[in-house]
Amino acid sequence: MNEQKYFDGLIDGMKKVIELHKTKDDIRDLENELKAKRTKKARLEKQVDHYNKQAQDAIDLI
Repeated sequence: MNEQKYFDGLIDGMKKVIELHKTKDDIRDLENELKAKRTKKARLEKQVDHYNKQAQDAIDLI
């Protein structure tokens, strides 16, 4: 009976380790998505600045 409780405890511990590993992978995936979105945001902001400069140059010509 004690052996059964011991092995049940080991199995429960392993399940928790697996859940933590999955959570860690999920966090890493979310961090990668956030990094990609920040990169995209910076690129889009650069494009906006470029187009705003072109618009301002066009206005200055008028």
